[in-house]
Amino acid sequence: LVLTSIKGLKFPQGGFIDEIVAICVVLFSVSCFFSFLSMRALNERKIEYLETIADYIFITGLSIVLLVSILFAFDIILFVK
Repeated sequence: LVLTSIKGLKFPQGGFIDEIVAICVVLFSVSCFFSFLSMRALNERKIEYLETIADYIFITGLSIVLLVSILFAFDIILFVK
């Protein structure tokens, strides 16, 4: 959604935001990997450990997406005025 909006509105700072969004994609993929490992683990302690890692990575990616969205919306407001 962010990438489509940037390309459609032709913002010059799209390169930086593209890189941030790419980092988020990697974080979400790693989070999914750890979540999958936790579903396959047999030891209860290992399950909780892997789920915790997946949760922290997912929340980090989600926080970055939120920050980029807020900055993007702020730039739109500044760009229009």
